[in-house]
Amino acid sequence: MPHDQVELIDYEQFCGMPAHDHVQVKLNVSELSENGISPEDLPTPLITPIELKQRFDNDDDVFVLDVRNPEELEIAAIEHHLEIPKPRIMAAVEQVKLGQVALVDTVLNAIPRDREVIVYCRTQARSGQVIDALRELGFDPTKLVLLEGGIIEWARTVDHSMPVY
Repeated sequence: MPHDQVELIDYEQFCGMPAHDHVQVKLNVSELSENGISPEDLPTPLITPIELKQRFDNDDDVFVLDVRNPEELEIAAIEHHLEIPKPRIMAAVEQVKLGQVALVDTVLNAIPRDREVIVYCRTQARSGQVIDALRELGFDPTKLVLLEGGIIEWARTVDHSMPVY
């Protein structure tokens, strides 16, 4: 029997991260402030595992950032990626924000700013947090792309031989 009283919850508060809708963003970042839009307010672009696989198959020059922990990399990984665990990224972000170190002197310097970067983790929670942190440092929000569903979705839809953990 259904409850008589149903109350909606705040999705973002419940999940502890922003909602990631399927929105393709193609904006010139230099025009954002002129139009009163803060780059941090833009939705995060998404790519599905199948779309990423197609880009690999087409030999597109794809830059992929894996933010999982080292022990997870031993279980499964997507080829063609740079590995920087989220804790290292977040520590570097904090140091840069506090003015303790220049961005170019951190692990963040390995992340390109002039091209699309597809970020993934196990499910997409950590990668979403990393994207938010990089956006706060001025990384182009239209170039930071979240792999929808993370490596779990990749294993389910692209590489069925990959272990799901």
